[in-house]
Parts: sequence; C-alpha cells; structure tokens
Amino acid sequence: MKRLLLVELLAVSVLTLLAALGFGRVFATSGYLLPALGAVIVPTLLAVGGKYRKASATATALCSLGAFIVYTCYVVLGSSTANLMPTMTTVQQLAEGITAGWANLLNASLPAAVEPNLLIAVLALVWAAAAAGAEFAQRGHGAAAPVLPALALYLGALGFGASQPAGTLLLPAAFSAALLAVFLVHANRGAIIEPASEASAERWGPHRPLSVKTSATQWIALGLPVIAVTTLLATLITARLPVGSRSFDPRRFRPQEVVFNDVASPLEGLKRELTSSVLDPSIRYQVALDSGSWPATVDRLRLTVLDHFDGAVWSSNARYNRTGSVLPKGPDIGVRTEQVRLTVRIVSPLAGPWLPAIDRPVSVSDADGRLSPALDPVTGVLIHLGGNQTGLSYQMVSMVPRPTPQQLTALNRPVISEETKELLDVANMPLSMRQLAERLTEARAGPVLASDSAYSRLAMLQDSLAARYRYDEDSPSGTSYGRLSTFLTGEGSGYAEQFASTFAVMARSLGYPSRLAVGYLLTHIEPDTGTTVRLSAITNRQAHVWPEVLLGDGLWVAFEPTPLDKVTDSPPPRDPRTEALSGAMVGSETPASSGASPASTENRTDLANRALPALALFGVTIVLGLALVPAGLIILKRLRRRRRRRYCSTSDQVLGAWSEVTDRLLEVGVDVTPTMTAKEVLAITAPKISDRAAQGLSAMVPLVGLALYGPEPPTPTGAATMWGLADAFCVEILDGSRWYRSAVARLNPKPLLAGLTRR
Repeated sequence: MKRLLLVELLAVSVLTLLAALGFGRVFATSGYLLPALGAVIVPTLLAVGGKYRKASATATALCSLGAFIVYTCYVVLGSSTANLMPTMTTVQQLAEGITAGWANLLNASLPAAVEPNLLIAVLALVWAAAAAGAEFAQRGHGAAAPVLPALALYLGALGFGASQPAGTLLLPAAFSAALLAVFLVHANRGAIIEPASEASAERWGPHRPLSVKTSATQWIALGLPVIAVTTLLATLITARLPVGSRSFDPRRFRPQEVVFNDVASPLEGLKRELTSSVLDPSIRYQVALDSGSWPATVDRLRLTVLDHFDGAVWSSNARYNRTGSVLPKGPDIGVRTEQVRLTVRIVSPLAGPWLPAIDRPVSVSDADGRLSPALDPVTGVLIHLGGNQTGLSYQMVSMVPRPTPQQLTALNRPVISEETKELLDVANMPLSMRQLAERLTEARAGPVLASDSAYSRLAMLQDSLAARYRYDEDSPSGTSYGRLSTFLTGEGSGYAEQFASTFAVMARSLGYPSRLAVGYLLTHIEPDTGTTVRLSAITNRQAHVWPEVLLGDGLWVAFEPTPLDKVTDSPPPRDPRTEALSGAMVGSETPASSGASPASTENRTDLANRALPALALFGVTIVLGLALVPAGLIILKRLRRRRRRRYCSTSDQVLGAWSEVTDRLLEVGVDVTPTMTAKEVLAITAPKISDRAAQGLSAMVPLVGLALYGPEPPTPTGAATMWGLADAFCVEILDGSRWYRSAVARLNPKPLLAGLTRR
C-alpha cells in the first residue's frame, strides 16, 4: 500500500513538472526549469511530511505557503538579499511578482525573458498545483482528484503562451500518458496484495486450483503498455487532423497596447532635420556595430515604419506591447540570416519615443535599467516608455536577412491576406501616375534586367526614378498625390520624402504591398577621397526615408530611389540589384531566430525538410512505444513466475507451479478454466500434446491433489519436484515448434487477462 502511494506521488510530481514545461512557450530560455523543478519537489515533500505527522490539510497548506515565500526569496530573489537576509527590495519584488506577475505575463511580448516578476507568478502556480496534487493523492478518494491541479496548470500554461507558434506533439503526448498513469495508479491503490495461502481455500474452493489473487501491481503493470500504445495512437491521429489557425488567447481580452497619438510622424520633420545645422550638424546617436564578416553592408538605422497612406499623409498603424529584453521570434522568411550586434548611445534624440534599430531586433537590454521597451510585433519597431531618452544606452541584437542573388531574382508578389490589403491602398491615385508606373517598369532589352521577376521590375522603377528626377533639399515638402504629381510632371525635383513616397505608391499600383521606413544612414562619402566610411556619430544630416516592399514569404526588401550620389556628405550611388544581394537593403517582417542563436542561421523553407526530422522522431517514438508492449508482457510473466516460486507455504508453491502450467496451456491454445480440476485439465490436454509432455502433466496431478486436499502440506522436496516437472513441461510443450509460434505463445497476453478475472 505504501509503495503504491509513493508510486502515485512520483507520478503526480512528474505530471506537474510536465505541466510546468508548458511555460516553455512563454519564456525565451530554459532558465525557469530548475526553479520549477524545486517548486514541484518541495511542496510534495511538505505534503508527505504533513500526512506523516497527521497534520490537518489547513496546517500543511499554511506551512507550504511559508516555504514558498522562503524558497522564492532565496532561489529567485537571492541577488537582492544581504548577508542571507531578505531586504526591502526582496519584499517589494516578491509582492510585485505575486500581485502583478499574472498581469505582466499577459502584457509581456512572447517569448519573454526569465525575469523575477514573471518567474514568481509561474512558480506560484506550479507550487500550488504540486501541493494540491500531493494532498489529493494522499487524502482524496476520487480517481480524478490528483490530476486536476496539474491539468489546470497545463491549461493555464497553454493560455499564457497561446499567442506563440504551436510546438511539437511530444509534450501533449507525454502529459496525456502521465495523466492516464496517475488515474491508473490512484484507482488501483486500494487493492492490497494478499498471501495466496489465505486465498486458496476461501476464494477458489476445493475445485479451483488457481489460487493466486490478482494484485493492484498486476493491474498497473498491465495498464502501462496500454497507456503507451493509446497515447501514441492518439498522437498519430491528432498529428493528421486539420487544426484551425486561431486559438483561444486570453491576451485578446486584456488591454495591453501602448498607443502614442500625440507624437508627430518623424517623416513630417524630415526636411527640418536635414536642413537645420548644415554646417555644424547636431549629433543624434553614437553607435558601435559588430556585424561579423559583412559590416559594410549594414548602412542604416530604422526609427519607425509608416504603412498607412490616405492620399496626403503617411502614418503608422503600429500597436506596441510592453516587452522584456528578449523579443518575440517570427515565422521563417525563407532566406539565410546573419547576427548583427548594435550598441547605441542616445545624445540628442529626435522628438518621439522611437529607438533606432537595425532591421528587426531579437533582443535589447541596457546596463543601468533605464530602458523600458515596447514592441510592435508586426513591424518590429521599438519605442521607449520611460520618457526622456537623452543619455540612454542600450545593446541590441538583430538577425538581418542575407538573400542570395538567385533568391532575390526568384521573389514574386506575395499572397494578399487581410493584413496586407491596406498596404495596396491607392484610392484616388491619379491615372497619370498609374500609367507612368507601368511605363517605367516595362521590360526592355539590354543588360538592365536579368529576368522579368518582381524584384527586377521594382529595381527598374527605382533606377528610373533616380535617373529621371533631381535631388533638391530646397524643394517643398509633402507627400500628397498633388505634391507627388508636381514632382513627377512639373519641376521634377524633390528630396528623399518625394522619391520614397512616389516609389511606394507606384509599387502599390503595380500590386506590391509597400511602406515607408524612416531613420538614419550609417555611412557617408569622404569629399577628398570619395570613399565611403562608416559613421560612429550619427547627425541630423544622416536623416533619411526609404521604401520597403513585401515580397515572397514575409520578406521585406528595401529599395533606394533617392539619388544618394547627388546628396552632400552622403553615401555613393548604390545599385540594389548588386549591393542588396549581399543583404544591405533587406529588411524582414519578423526575425528568423533569437539573439542567442549562432552568428549565421540557415532558414529552411521546404516543408518536407522541416517535417522530416519530426516525422523521423515520431516514427522512432512509435517503434519504441510498441516495443514496450511485448517487453512489458515478458517482464510481467517473469515477475509472476518468480513470485509464485517464493510463496511462503509449500502448498502455495505447488499450486503456483500448476498455475504456470495452465498459463502455458492457455498460450498454446488449450482452453483451460479456473473451475477445472487437475484431472479435467489432463483429460482435455493429453490428446493435444506430445506423449512426453502428457506424462509430465500426469505426474503433476497427484501433487496438486495433495496440495489442495491432503491432511498435511507437501514437503519442500515435493514442492521442488513439482516445480521441476512444471519447468520441464513448459519447455517440452513448445519443443519442436517453429520460432514464430514460440514467439507468439510467449507474447500471448491471455494468461495475464485470465489472471485479472480471478478475484
């Protein structure tokens, strides 16, 4: 009984730990696992100790609550203690984690960093589930009681991480198997193993020679292979079922967006930024860049993205969510990426909350704790919620796509979804602009186009705008259709605002989703030597805007229609068909991997290649799972045979040997029943077996009768003789059979099933 209780407590603990693994979709790293393991073990031991000391459930719960506070203070908040004593900071962080941790879990962009205010809330859930499961296992009577806390924890973990991409079926399968195992153990724990000598005469009577009572251990051991096979079959079926694209996400019911309505678009101040302090530019940012083997191709910082155009003004539909140091990963964009590390010190920022970034960042942190970031998960734009940015320093990691020339040439317009329809909006666009866009992108002979692909067509539009129109910072500002028409048909001059806006609306008219990106250039041209150098101090003279077009599978490609070779102190002219191929002008909708990934990542695009490892692992799991069934049957039979040999009384030893004989008969297809006497078994069996086996069976009949009805129990020598005859019979009955018949007989579960009915 105690052994089964320990088995059940272990099963409940494993079930709770598997439920805690569901928070792997919430956290970016596995740093929560060790604290969660302790949060399973400690309350379970406390519950066992409380039951052993005969303490009430209330007293045990209060003791567990105190232990949780101590555990959290030293395991999670140990750095805030002084001389092993909690400080006021420790108390404040503990209170914040318990009271506000739940809200922070719903507000944080996922996957989140393993921070104390989030970890405390998760540990509280795990601790409560482990404590309740252990209490129900010891004190509860319902078979479902011990699994309910862990089930609630698992569903909670799924809810908190519902916005993340679904993982493999390995964790749900393991959790389901553990849940069924707890059911099995708890339901059978009341069955106590009884000595066969007590059951012989009372249970089976004088005409029932098979006197061994089925134990709870037999039920459990037989049920485990059934659970394994059932779980594997259910997992296999589930993997083939169609799954909806949307899941229930509690985050949708909690306002968590941070929207800035009182901040002007940086595009509106672009001309003022360019033309102020021309002779003595103001330093905006100081940057340090580490981009591995290709530093020269990272040439710009992006502040924000403008994706909505009403015919007059560009604006942003960004919706920012508070985030931690680890930023959420996005879907695979189908091209190779390379890790870029950026350090920024803000000297005199442009008015607004935006944080300069290279492409789509995957992590951001600062040393002094001033940084309070929020992220738009669609565009990857970062803002600072802490007010004044002056003097703020932070480190950022981005995964910048590096498509090959072949990949860029193969890009085509993406499949238009509900989310990208607005990026094609060109209502009220003058017909003359539409016709001009068609003429500028007409295929023509010559080396200009390698192929008539989407990227080549857009590159032609870019080159045409840069060649036909003049850069002039003194020209009027504005991006309305009227201003752009004047730029195209009238004076023919403008600056980056007009070049980028014209390209973006023309790309939309051609059916390509587009947007504007506003930021700063990281390079300029040396007047004396004409060489391009990287800047460590970014001034107002590097302010810039450029268009980005969505192509392929979520890949944003930047273009440069502005003739930068005509701009004072600006980079030399760039051909996007060459330099963009090395990654300089590529932006991604979402990062391919986190900042903790290697410097170079190969993103797989082929569905078969992505599914092959998972299918192989699943196949191996099925094979191993199915192997448990025959292995379990053989082990159970050997254990029962060993137990029968070790019965206390010699009568039970003789009857145990006879049970082994009848089991072997059942395996080879002889229908013997517990109600048959030994003579009846011999009568129906002798014609079906060899003469030698029949002689051995006949010699055992008197020994069985002596064990059942004799005035004295058999001697130890008689019991040993009976087992010798039984062993010889078990070998003889299969002698001469083909190997596969012997294997089928040894794996036949009929003796175990027949034994389960002998109650």
